[in-house]
Order: sequence, then structure tokens, then C-alpha cells
Amino acid sequence: MGKAVTILMIGLLLAGLSWFAMARFAAQQVAHQITETRALSAVAGPVTGFPLAFQLQLEDVRLASTDQRQTWRVPQVALHSPAWSPGRIAVDLSPEQTLVIWGRTHTITAEAATGQVHLGPDRQLRLGEVQLRAATLSPPLLASQLDGLSARLTQDEGAQYRLSAVADDLVPQSELVPAGRRDDRVQAAFEADLTFRDPLRAGEPAPALAALHAARLQIDWGALGATVTADLDINAEGGLDGDLAVRMTDAGAWFELLVEAALLDRDAAQLVLSMLPRAGTATLEFSVSDSVLLLGPFPLAELPRF
Repeated sequence: MGKAVTILMIGLLLAGLSWFAMARFAAQQVAHQITETRALSAVAGPVTGFPLAFQLQLEDVRLASTDQRQTWRVPQVALHSPAWSPGRIAVDLSPEQTLVIWGRTHTITAEAATGQVHLGPDRQLRLGEVQLRAATLSPPLLASQLDGLSARLTQDEGAQYRLSAVADDLVPQSELVPAGRRDDRVQAAFEADLTFRDPLRAGEPAPALAALHAARLQIDWGALGATVTADLDINAEGGLDGDLAVRMTDAGAWFELLVEAALLDRDAAQLVLSMLPRAGTATLEFSVSDSVLLLGPFPLAELPRF
């Protein structure tokens, strides 16, 4: 009996030492990643949860584009993983978040905001996912609320990843909705193949995005529909270069929405519409040079930089 107790005590001691070693390593890796990743800032608390879990609280988490014009801020992010499987991390985000896009600040308030992260033995990101349920956006940005949003990033091979996102039952902002479409809800889906300079790995600075290929955004709003496809590379300065095409029904209605939402200049919209039928289906092909959207030689809008 005495021998068994001794073995048990040694095992518990080793397990405890292992937990503290892993907790210290995790804290160092998180601190290093925050410090060295230009697009990320946050304040990390201590690792807790001994002895059955690893728990870490991040405060004032902020993700930003290279030009700082697009940002996503979350007041608190809680990470939790079981001690026996530290690479499977559950994520809880503050239900109220802030989004800055094209210089305008919007508040997101969700009923629930959760996610998950799966890491391989080499600490490479295998899966990252975020979900919002019953969210509102104030002031509205095209939409004022949605039933659900799910965004998922999965590793294909090495530095190649697949991004997919689905938004269900978006309620368009009231100023943009014609009387005949008051009850229509918008469904949107996005997918793309992403290539980074290196694989995404926990504890290391996030590598730059190198390309966004086979991108496809599908929007359905009652009788209105639009499909955006793109193949884009990211240059050394973070600008987008490549081709983008839009196929839409009722082009006049779509461009009026973009102008009313202050996402497109009215003169630019009128230039494009002068080349298109205002009813039926129309396809537009654009080029993108250093994050400037061009129709022929005419600049229309500035896109984010990465």
C-alpha cells in the first residue's frame, strides 16, 4: 500500500510540474505572438485552470488591416482547453464588439459569440472558427441584424487554407429597402482559397497573406441576386492585384444600394450604369491594382490592404 501511495504521489507531482511548465510555455508563446504580429494587439492575463485545464483571458483584443482602416475589436476573449488535449481550444468572445470599416465605426451586439481553434502537434493551425448568434449592427452597414454568422478557416496543406463564411437571414438597413422588399431577408455565402507566406502557427507572428484565389461571394435577396468572383494576389506593400467579376440581376437597384450606403461614389456608379442594362442580368469585369478597383482606366473604389 505504501509503495502504491508513493507511486501515486510521484505521478501527481510530475503531472503538476508538467502543467506548470506547459502553462509557462503557453504564456510566453501568446506574449510573443501578440508582440510580433503587426495586425494584432491584446493584453494577456495569467494562465489558470490547474490541474485539469488551461484557461487564458485576453483583454482589448484588436485585429487590424495593414493600413489600419479596417479593425475588429473585442473587449474580452476567453480561451479554454483540457489539460490532456491543449491543442483543442474553445473560445468565448464578448457579445459586444466593435468593427471599423472604411472609416466608420459600428457596434456588433450578439446573443452569443463563440469559436474554436484546433492546433496540430507542430502548433500549426488546423481549424479556426467563429460563430455569432442573433447579432445586431449599429449603425447598420447594409444590414442591421442577422440570425447567425459562421466563419471557418481550415488548413488544406502547408500554407494553403480554405475560408468559408455563411450569414443567415440578414435584415437590410431600412433606408435601403424598397417598399416591396420589406419582408425579404438576405442570405450570403463566401468561400476562398487563401495562401499565406508560411503556415499559421500558434506562438509565432502571423505570416502575411500572399494570395486569395477562387473567391466567390453569393448574395440572394428575394428577386435580387449577385455573385462576385475574384482571383487576387497580394503585393509586397499589402495591396491587392488581380481580377474581379460581378454578375447581378437588376444592376440599377444594386448600385443605388451601394451609393446610399456610402460604399460607392455616385459619379462612379453612374459611369458603370451607363454601360449596362438597368434591368435583367448584367456582368461586370474589373481589374484591381494595388487595392484600387478599376473599370478599364477608371478608378471606382479603394479596397482593403493586407
